[in-house]
Amino acid sequence: MDRLINMILRQITRRLVNKGIDAGFKKAASMNKKRGETSEQSLQSKQQIKQAAKMMRRTTRM
Repeated sequence: MDRLINMILRQITRRLVNKGIDAGFKKAASMNKKRGETSEQSLQSKQQIKQAAKMMRRTTRM
């Protein structure tokens, strides 16, 4: 029973952390748009942000 509860809590925690990371990266991307980046630079930034988010998810897995 204890293992089941721990498993569920880890899944919930992982989802919350991933949502927080995604929200932070989206906010950072929107700040770049306000600075007046060109569409090409914005596309590169977006790709870098997605790549960084994937790396963060992989490293923060429990």
